[in-house]
Amino acid sequence: MLPLAKQHFIEGKDLVVTCKAIPGNPSSTAIFWSKSNDPGFRQTGTTLRLLNIHRNSSGTYKCTAENTYNNGEKGTNSQNMVIDVLCN
Repeated sequence: MLPLAKQHFIEGKDLVVTCKAIPGNPSSTAIFWSKSNDPGFRQTGTTLRLLNIHRNSSGTYKCTAENTYNNGEKGTNSQNMVIDVLCN
């Protein structure tokens, strides 16, 4: 998984960030985004899309890549990214 850097965005803009992960073995890798302190936030897929972002969109987001092995166990890797929304 490639590292994610801190991002600064202007309030009201659209944020689109892609998490790049190299598929593991098995190659069926699920990728999803979550947000610290917001258990209800989850986006599936490599791209995080936050449209018309506001100050409350600031926080730490996590991209997680997850593989399920043949024996049912899971392997995961994740990267955090801090998003700071600036007032315009």
